[in-house]
Amino acid sequence: MLPVVRAVLGLASFFVVGSALMLLVVKPGTGEFVITVFSLAIGLALGAVAIPLIRMNGRHHH
Repeated sequence: MLPVVRAVLGLASFFVVGSALMLLVVKPGTGEFVITVFSLAIGLALGAVAIPLIRMNGRHHH
């Protein structure tokens, strides 16, 4: 796996896990909740980019 793709996947995992845990504690309707939801969306978007790159990279090595 390319180092850049690995870094993006790690960052995506950090965003998703961190923001998912924060959603359990922040109150809806607050600024913290909005930022947490945006962080979750960013993490999911990064994951959606990284996973196809990993799959394409794996096909080229076979």
